[in-house]
Amino acid sequence: MSITLRKIIFWPHLVSGVITGIVIGIMSLTGAAIAFESELVDQADSANRKVQVPAPDAPRLSVDQLLARVKEARPKARPSGVTVYPEADSAVRVLTGRSEGVYVNPYTGEVREQGAKGWRSS
Repeated sequence: MSITLRKIIFWPHLVSGVITGIVIGIMSLTGAAIAFESELVDQADSANRKVQVPAPDAPRLSVDQLLARVKEARPKARPSGVTVYPEADSAVRVLTGRSEGVYVNPYTGEVREQGAKGWRSS
Protein backbone atom coordinates (compact mmCIF):
# COMPACT_ATOMS: atom_id res chain seq x y z
CA MET A 1 0.00 0.00 0.00
CA SER A 2 1.60 3.19 -1.11
CA ILE A 3 0.86 6.60 0.32
CA THR A 4 0.66 9.15 -2.41
CA LEU A 5 0.85 12.90 -2.17
CA ARG A 6 -2.82 13.04 -3.18
CA LYS A 7 -3.89 10.91 -0.16
CA ILE A 8 -1.72 12.97 2.18
CA ILE A 9 -3.43 16.18 1.03
CA PHE A 10 -6.96 14.78 0.47
CA TRP A 11 -7.73 13.31 3.91
CA PRO A 12 -6.76 16.32 6.06
CA HIS A 13 -8.61 18.51 3.56
CA LEU A 14 -11.74 16.34 3.82
CA VAL A 15 -11.68 16.12 7.62
CA SER A 16 -11.09 19.84 8.10
CA GLY A 17 -13.84 20.62 5.55
CA VAL A 18 -16.38 18.43 7.35
CA ILE A 19 -15.52 19.90 10.75
CA THR A 20 -15.67 23.44 9.37
CA GLY A 21 -19.01 22.68 7.69
CA ILE A 22 -20.49 21.47 10.97
CA VAL A 23 -19.27 24.61 12.79
CA ILE A 24 -20.62 26.90 10.05
CA GLY A 25 -23.96 25.05 10.10
CA ILE A 26 -24.30 25.47 13.88
CA MET A 27 -23.35 29.15 13.64
CA SER A 28 -25.93 29.69 10.89
CA LEU A 29 -28.77 28.02 12.81
CA THR A 30 -28.06 29.80 16.08
CA GLY A 31 -27.63 33.14 14.28
CA ALA A 32 -30.99 32.72 12.57
CA ALA A 33 -32.60 31.84 15.92
CA ILE A 34 -31.17 35.01 17.47
CA ALA A 35 -32.22 37.15 14.52
CA PHE A 36 -35.80 35.85 14.59
CA GLU A 37 -36.12 35.51 18.37
CA SER A 38 -39.13 37.79 18.76
CA GLU A 39 -40.99 36.09 15.89
CA LEU A 40 -40.26 32.64 17.34
CA VAL A 41 -41.44 33.68 20.81
CA ASP A 42 -44.60 35.27 19.36
CA GLN A 43 -45.36 32.07 17.46
CA ALA A 44 -44.75 29.91 20.55
CA ASP A 45 -46.99 32.20 22.61
CA SER A 46 -49.78 32.66 20.05
CA ALA A 47 -52.26 30.50 22.00
CA ASN A 48 -51.94 32.73 25.10
CA ARG A 49 -52.34 35.89 23.02
CA LYS A 50 -55.75 34.94 21.61
CA VAL A 51 -58.95 36.29 23.23
CA GLN A 52 -62.65 35.74 22.64
CA VAL A 53 -64.21 38.63 20.71
CA PRO A 54 -67.62 39.39 22.29
CA ALA A 55 -69.15 40.80 19.08
CA PRO A 56 -67.77 41.97 15.74
CA ASP A 57 -68.30 45.63 16.64
CA ALA A 58 -67.50 45.36 20.36
CA PRO A 59 -65.75 48.42 21.80
CA ARG A 60 -62.17 48.03 22.99
CA LEU A 61 -60.83 49.56 26.19
CA SER A 62 -58.39 52.45 25.81
CA VAL A 63 -54.68 51.98 26.46
CA ASP A 64 -54.99 54.04 29.67
CA GLN A 65 -57.76 51.75 30.92
CA LEU A 66 -55.67 48.67 30.09
CA LEU A 67 -52.67 50.09 31.94
CA ALA A 68 -54.89 50.80 34.95
CA ARG A 69 -56.00 47.14 34.94
CA VAL A 70 -52.37 46.01 34.86
CA LYS A 71 -51.54 48.28 37.81
CA GLU A 72 -54.52 46.86 39.73
CA ALA A 73 -53.41 43.29 39.07
CA ARG A 74 -49.71 43.98 39.67
CA PRO A 75 -49.24 47.01 41.93
CA LYS A 76 -45.42 46.78 41.86
CA ALA A 77 -45.23 46.50 38.06
CA ARG A 78 -43.94 49.47 36.08
CA PRO A 79 -45.24 49.24 32.51
CA SER A 80 -42.52 50.07 30.01
CA GLY A 81 -44.20 49.32 26.70
CA VAL A 82 -47.50 48.47 25.07
CA THR A 83 -48.04 46.41 21.91
CA VAL A 84 -51.48 46.54 20.32
CA TYR A 85 -51.86 43.83 17.71
CA PRO A 86 -54.07 44.58 14.67
CA GLU A 87 -56.09 41.35 14.87
CA ALA A 88 -59.43 41.65 16.67
CA ASP A 89 -58.82 38.41 18.60
CA SER A 90 -55.37 39.36 19.93
CA ALA A 91 -54.67 40.53 23.45
CA VAL A 92 -52.64 43.66 24.14
CA ARG A 93 -49.12 42.99 25.40
CA VAL A 94 -47.89 45.21 28.24
CA LEU A 95 -44.20 44.96 29.09
CA THR A 96 -43.39 45.20 32.78
CA GLY A 97 -39.66 44.66 32.51
CA ARG A 98 -36.97 43.78 30.02
CA SER A 99 -38.50 40.44 29.00
CA GLU A 100 -41.43 40.27 31.39
CA GLY A 101 -44.96 41.27 30.65
CA VAL A 102 -48.61 40.37 30.64
CA TYR A 103 -51.40 40.07 28.12
CA VAL A 104 -54.53 42.12 28.66
CA ASN A 105 -57.86 41.34 27.06
CA PRO A 106 -58.75 44.55 25.18
CA TYR A 107 -62.49 43.97 25.69
CA THR A 108 -62.71 42.88 29.34
CA GLY A 109 -59.41 44.08 30.82
CA GLU A 110 -58.54 40.58 32.07
CA VAL A 111 -54.81 40.35 32.83
CA ARG A 112 -53.07 37.06 32.07
CA GLU A 113 -49.50 35.86 32.21
CA GLN A 114 -47.37 35.34 29.16
CA GLY A 115 -46.81 31.76 28.13
CA ALA A 116 -43.82 30.13 26.45
CA LYS A 117 -41.65 30.69 29.52
CA GLY A 118 -38.95 28.36 28.18
CA TRP A 119 -38.59 30.49 25.04
CA ARG A 120 -38.10 33.80 26.83
CA SER A 121 -34.69 35.02 27.91
CA SER A 122 -34.32 35.63 31.61
